[in-house]
Amino acid sequence: MINKAQIHSNLTKLDSLYKKSKGQKDAAFYSKLAILELCGWIEHSMDDIVRYCANCNLREAQNIGFMEEIIKRTSSFSYSSSPLDRNFRNMLMNLIGMINLEGLELSVNKGNFQRMVSSLSDLKQRRDNLAHTYLRGRTMNIDSPSVTYNRFVQVYNGLKEIERNVRKVRFAR
Repeated sequence: MINKAQIHSNLTKLDSLYKKSKGQKDAAFYSKLAILELCGWIEHSMDDIVRYCANCNLREAQNIGFMEEIIKRTSSFSYSSSPLDRNFRNMLMNLIGMINLEGLELSVNKGNFQRMVSSLSDLKQRRDNLAHTYLRGRTMNIDSPSVTYNRFVQVYNGLKEIERNVRKVRFAR
């Protein structure tokens, strides 16, 4: 379900271009693109997990349609515990309920989960800063593609952990 081959390839290519770049501006472009690429992949991966769970557990077409609307309205890839945030945790809660979500969170590897949550928080802050600006004359402080790749590994491991646990469980009917 979660496919890492393409994002791995993209981040590796961007890191190679970053290392070969001749100037700070080119390096900044590759760094910015790596963060934006990773965040796009994260959003799609989270949507895929929720969509898979919905398709395996929901039978009514209108409920599946409702879940698609929730996915479309989700505007963040963070994993906040606030029910007011429209993020991955909120999508899962809408689909499986708070009781099942708590059980899911208790069943995942705590280390992988915490590293994922931390990396998502860092990435969200960096992406938000980058998405609302452009590269001008002065050099911005942007994580290199290799730093972004390390965050990818942490997010991937956490999402795979959630995906594994979602696949194991058939929620109460």
